[in-house]
Parts: sequence; C-alpha cells; structure tokens
Amino acid sequence: GERLTVIVGDFQTTASGPEAAAVRLAMADHVRALVEESRLAEPGSGIVVMGDLADVEDSAPLQRLSAGLLQDLHGRVPAERPYTTVAQGVSLATDYVLVDGALASRVSEVRALHVNVDWAHPAPGAYPAAASPVGQATPVPPMPQ
Repeated sequence: GERLTVIVGDFQTTASGPEAAAVRLAMADHVRALVEESRLAEPGSGIVVMGDLADVEDSAPLQRLSAGLLQDLHGRVPAERPYTTVAQGVSLATDYVLVDGALASRVSEVRALHVNVDWAHPAPGAYPAAASPVGQATPVPPMPQ
C-alpha cells in the first residue's frame, strides 16, 4: 500500500567537452525539479532516481542532483566491484540508484550485478551478439544452418 515514485534517466548527450558537462548539469537540474515536485505532490511517497547518469560519483551533475535530497546507494556496493561499465579499458560507475532518506534507511543490501560488463570482446568471426552490452541494440544475423 505504499506509494513510490520512480524516475528513470539516461543522461546521454551528443555534445562533447564543456558542452556535454553543461547538458548533464541541465539534465540533473531537470530531474531534481521532478523529485522536488513529486515530494510536494505526495509528501509520504518514497522516491527513487535510477539509470545511466553518464558521469562519475563526484561529478557536478551527480552532486547537484543528490545534494541534500537523495542518497546514492552505489556507495554501499562492496568496494571490490563498484563499477557498472568499462569504457576503453577503464572501470567506471555511471549507473546509479539514488533514493530519498526514508527509503535509504530501509535498504539492507546493494549489489552491482554485472550481466555482461566483464565479458571480453568477441573473437573475429564470432557470433556478434555473444558479447554485446545488454543496453545496446545489436542486429542479430541468422544462425548458420
């Protein structure tokens, strides 16, 4: 019977450099406004913001989005495997679950499940979908007869 507001985001941008940072800051401001609007509309509702926020934990967009409002559950992931993606050989955390204080106090465990981020790239001539990231659309050729 509890109410829960879930906001899912994907902070992708086609811009690069300082322009990309400005776009992600604007996205963070927009999501923060949605969270604040939700809190006003339903004060007793729990709030979850989740998704690929395309930035590292201490970035300005993440700080602006969460400051005094949301808690990052990523900090509770065991230190040996806190990453959510590998970009050019570097392990990064770019996917997040942010919750309000009332929900954060009720979370007993957080784990990052690496569905396929730890897989190597397929060998030349291998079936292409074998190692493609879950979130990316990859055309699947017909299976050889």
